[in-house]
Amino acid sequence: MPEVRYLEARSVERARLIVLRGFAEKLVGLLWARRLEEAPCVLIDRCRSVHTIGMAFDLDICFIDRHMNAVRVARGVRPGRVLSARGAVCVVERPAADGPWVERGERVRISA
Repeated sequence: MPEVRYLEARSVERARLIVLRGFAEKLVGLLWARRLEEAPCVLIDRCRSVHTIGMAFDLDICFIDRHMNAVRVARGVRPGRVLSARGAVCVVERPAADGPWVERGERVRISA
């Protein structure tokens, strides 16, 4: 059973997250999802760099620091990219979508 958490922020509705912790889980990330409908939002723990190499769709990505502030936010990240953020301790990814998303500098909460 995957570990589940919830992302809460001023600018977005509460979002369900699947937690990725182990090396293999982090490496694969959302690569297994070939269709947008299959892809959940994920929380990649202890992470400050991600790639979209091999992805079948664009991603919205939020890097979070130890104070739970969004230090870098990227929307519509195309496949084949590598992103990182100094000071990030975790990353939230979701399939790219219209509508609200976490904003840079915004404080977030990740709860059980």
